[in-house]
Amino acid sequence: MIHEGASDRPETLEALLRLIDYIDNAALLGHQLGDPVWSRHLELIQAEVLRTLGTIGVLEVPATGVPFDEVVHEAVDRVAATDGNEPFQVVQLIRRGFFHRGSLLRRAQVVTSYRGI
Repeated sequence: MIHEGASDRPETLEALLRLIDYIDNAALLGHQLGDPVWSRHLELIQAEVLRTLGTIGVLEVPATGVPFDEVVHEAVDRVAATDGNEPFQVVQLIRRGFFHRGSLLRRAQVVTSYRGI
């Protein structure tokens, strides 16, 4: 049984974020290996973990396809903007970011687009 308030402890939240990171990495590997069954199972686990996090007030930072916002995004790489994306947009999510009850818990690590020459 989880005691009331246990989900608010920093160490509990950090452990839960590490869990979703591990699942995301495993899902990426499944896609890279071309195993649709493995990938689908991991996508279901991802969705359930994210839903469960939401029940304790942990919500994902919007990332891919949104304008870059240094408050909630950490740019870890950049690519030239193409016809398909505008400059200063998030084009790829590297690691999910999260809010906890409205406060930023962790910034999302992202790849952004820049205006090419």
